[in-house]
Amino acid sequence: MKKIGIFGGSFNPPHNGHINIARKITDFFSFDKVFIIPSSIPPHKEITSKVTQQQRLEMCKLAFDDNIFFVSDIEMQREGKSYTYDTLSELKNTFDGEFYLIIGSDMLLCFDEWYRYKDILNMVSIIVSARKTDEKETNLIKEKAYELNSLTPGAVTIFDIVPFEISSTQIREMVKGNKDISGFVPKSVCEYIYERGLYK
Repeated sequence: MKKIGIFGGSFNPPHNGHINIARKITDFFSFDKVFIIPSSIPPHKEITSKVTQQQRLEMCKLAFDDNIFFVSDIEMQREGKSYTYDTLSELKNTFDGEFYLIIGSDMLLCFDEWYRYKDILNMVSIIVSARKTDEKETNLIKEKAYELNSLTPGAVTIFDIVPFEISSTQIREMVKGNKDISGFVPKSVCEYIYERGLYK
């Protein structure tokens, strides 16, 4: 049975940290396919910039250019908020395989606030990428994983990875402040942002 990874987010913009997480986890778990899914209306955060959905989708296609990655507009095709449960249901009805949901540690800490989160635990295996080396946060992550695994044994796996300490928010602020972002995003994404005057 094929192993299918799912990596979603606002990707506003996608950066080297996102790519690093996706590639490292894909290699370690030997995924056959990974869906990169930019959200339309994230339930847990507001997309404040004037960048369009199509532009975020196009930047993802530039950033995740390996053959194993498939950038999908599945959430942009739906109306309303982009609930992970709905996305997983649609994918599982369309593709056969074992599904793995890749999330960051920040999302794990609020996972029990997600729409139908208990159902999600039974639908997929969740792989958590710890993005920071802070000991306090590490302990919180382990506690939350233990709590969720007590509901569905083995549902959550913590993947230790050397964090790439950058965020999309920081990159947007750097562009606004006319600072160089070439070390934080792929060249193609950097050119896309500058050519279109995004985040100014």
